[in-house]
Amino acid sequence: MGGGSLGNKICGRIYVRISGVLSAPLLVGSGENNNSDNDVILDSSGTPFLPGASLAGVMRNYLYNHTLNNELKKEDIIHLFGADREKTAKGTNHEPMLEERQSRLYVYDTPLFHSFVIRRDGVRLNERKTAVDSAKYDYQAIERGAAFVIRLEILQRDQDVERETGDSHQQRLKNAQKRDLHNIELCIAGMIRGELRAGAKKHRGFGSFSVEDVKTQSFHMTDINEYKDWLNWDWEMPDAFAGKRSTHLAGEDLQSHFKNKNKLNHELIIPLKIDGTLLIRQYDGEALKDGTLPDSETLKVKGVKEPAAIIPGSTWAGVFRSRMVGIIRKLTETNHWEQVQGYLDPLFGTWDMNSVRQDQSILASGLLFEETLICGGHSLPITRNSIDRFTGGTVKGALFTESVWVGGTLMVKIQIPDMPKPEFMPWLGMLLWVAKDLQNGLLSVGGEGSVGRGIFCGNGEISLDGIALDNQKEYQMAALKWCKCVTEGGEDEGV
Repeated sequence: MGGGSLGNKICGRIYVRISGVLSAPLLVGSGENNNSDNDVILDSSGTPFLPGASLAGVMRNYLYNHTLNNELKKEDIIHLFGADREKTAKGTNHEPMLEERQSRLYVYDTPLFHSFVIRRDGVRLNERKTAVDSAKYDYQAIERGAAFVIRLEILQRDQDVERETGDSHQQRLKNAQKRDLHNIELCIAGMIRGELRAGAKKHRGFGSFSVEDVKTQSFHMTDINEYKDWLNWDWEMPDAFAGKRSTHLAGEDLQSHFKNKNKLNHELIIPLKIDGTLLIRQYDGEALKDGTLPDSETLKVKGVKEPAAIIPGSTWAGVFRSRMVGIIRKLTETNHWEQVQGYLDPLFGTWDMNSVRQDQSILASGLLFEETLICGGHSLPITRNSIDRFTGGTVKGALFTESVWVGGTLMVKIQIPDMPKPEFMPWLGMLLWVAKDLQNGLLSVGGEGSVGRGIFCGNGEISLDGIALDNQKEYQMAALKWCKCVTEGGEDEGV
């Protein structure tokens, strides 16, 4: 079933153009560490780009997840993305052997225009919220707002067309193209909802797209006139997507077309308001490059005229995990901090790689924490000095200035995988424990929490998939039941 077989000629082609901007930073590493521990990938002109192989991989994985809820069949993905020959022995009762086939989907590299490369710092904290030795790292990423144009090309061959039903070859070809477009539309819907993401740190808010425009153009290669049109067709033509088999979706039409596509995740939203000041430190801000004050400032979106403060998804994940561990230890009177961390691995990912046995698999985070953009507020420089406790005088060389963020509102967004209710309820219940602490000002986020920074208050109702959560006690009781069960060595219900 190879691409060059004379008996399997190309019958149709589909071209898809998806344009928009990054709605979160994108981390696609190059394997180099010249400027950080993980530099972004650049083309020969120094422009960051998203490799086609990376995008094809996340699209295939996203569609595979749809097979788990019967939205698609695995066979559909194999026929679109290709498959290696399965070594099924002949003459057995096994499933029929799938022939080796190359991908019918061509995903082009995606340059990122008007992009701004940033550097972020990360560190792992221990039980006492101090840095773990040798756990400091940094990495480059492409800041949100960079423009992209994703280009896809899909071929339909004779044997793909014959899989479809229809009274004529033309009708079967039309159905084959409709099936392929349906699969691509599932991916576009995933981009719009933030479920389909690219690059690293996807479960910590990176790699999401804001889709603004989708255009498609199809050709029936069995029609001599359309074949000639295809010979003269080019992506950059003014009327490239204006033919009789073209579609163009933008604005409200784009949202309404994709809103009913099957979702894979639930979205929990926690509205908060900064009740004072916030400090998420960065040490390479614009004000720091020339040696002027301040010595540190609040993390902000870079490359824009009016930067807004942000709270990274990794910060939220750390806050929620640490608080859950503390609550579980209190409820179950468990003293083993690392052991409780292990209980939460399905939610947040494997905590201690060194403790994973050979018969265990490393778990990725089940929860997705969005990077939070703070609306409103302003920065405030504060200058302080260290005081000698014995003399009461200032310590020489200990004068420093930091810039904190004052005021503003924010929406903490967490995506939870769709799963059966008995498994879903404990996850949501534990998240609500922490959400209530945040809204009641009992939990600080960021630096200098001991002097009152990073305290929030509620700014509205907690909602799930856009609906206010009125039955929170039900979920919290399910979480309590799970905590007691798992710490007492019983059946692992839910998580």
